[in-house]
Amino acid sequence: MAALVKRVSPGWHLYNNWNFTMARFIQKGNFRRKKRTLTSQRVFLLATEEIVIAPPKPPKDISCTKYKAASNMYKEEVPNPYFEFRNKLCKEFLEKDESFLICHRNPVTASAVYDYRMKLKQKGFRLVFGMTNTLLRKNIPGTKFEALAPYLVSHNVLITSSNGSDFRSLPALLRKMPEFILLGGYVDGMLLSRDNLMKYSKLPDLDTCRSETAGILSLIAGGKTSDLDELEQYGRRPLIRLSGIPESSSEDTKAKILDATSKAKIKLSPDEIVNSHRVGHPKRQRAGPRQIIARLNSVDTKFRILRSSKLFQNNVQTKGISVSEDLTKYRDKLLYLCRQLCRNGELKKAWSSNGKISVRDNSDRVHHIRAESDLVPFGHVPPTTES
Repeated sequence: MAALVKRVSPGWHLYNNWNFTMARFIQKGNFRRKKRTLTSQRVFLLATEEIVIAPPKPPKDISCTKYKAASNMYKEEVPNPYFEFRNKLCKEFLEKDESFLICHRNPVTASAVYDYRMKLKQKGFRLVFGMTNTLLRKNIPGTKFEALAPYLVSHNVLITSSNGSDFRSLPALLRKMPEFILLGGYVDGMLLSRDNLMKYSKLPDLDTCRSETAGILSLIAGGKTSDLDELEQYGRRPLIRLSGIPESSSEDTKAKILDATSKAKIKLSPDEIVNSHRVGHPKRQRAGPRQIIARLNSVDTKFRILRSSKLFQNNVQTKGISVSEDLTKYRDKLLYLCRQLCRNGELKKAWSSNGKISVRDNSDRVHHIRAESDLVPFGHVPPTTES
């Protein structure tokens, strides 16, 4: 055997490795060369070979993508039943008008995907892996989902609702899945980006709005207007009213406020005034100019201006200007009644702070006024209703 191998394959002793040695001693080696096909057979195969147009060679000034597109023109598309079936499923999915979110999928293990699938299933959501970007890009042109085409790149995954669950809770759930990055989606008939989806998740649902509306209506029906007044006053916290600022046509109230405060040496920057306007009808006859109501950027800015309001009286040009906090209609009426009692000598002082009305009696005791009935001990006579 060794002599035969030496004659057929010279230099066999140079291959002194373990595999060759085992093949040599365990079984017979097949050192026969493959037989050359007959000339007639080779001529027949060449003559009967299918003629196909050769794809063009890529020139130097063309990209790989364009070359691939040009090469595909020479390929005959063979219908694949499986691809046609998936394409049909994709069309049915888009025609359902079902809400879904598109998430970019980073590399993730199979066990993590299983855990995420179970977490989403407990909340009423479902992961869809079959709708690939190729299928979606092929079926969305000409539909209302065409704006989602920029998101259909790389590796994506769709999340749908299996039992009509609310998508407002989904962004918070995706924070616990770092491999899934929210890109956008179609929710409640609207195409939303990532930022709009985050804003949408913070909105109250319909049941919450209904319960809040029912609670407000029950307060009104039960006569508990004080709670509503408290809510309204809370919304007016950053508002102030300025009286005595001269009025002119086509004026800029914000510039006039800044001019008055600068003359009185009160620190107030333009960024601290959100918006401002005059209060009341402009054509109605009045003894003086209309008040200006201004919304400030914070409650701290409001208290700083109220504490410095006495500086208006130190300047000749701003001596007639006064500042007060904005009150609801009911609380403004209470403060007016308290000041009437001060004029009559029943009380020493009346003021408001952070929407709360307080008075000081002749014994220097402070009382908080919450309703008109609290002024009866000081001589106020509430109006009587005729039965």
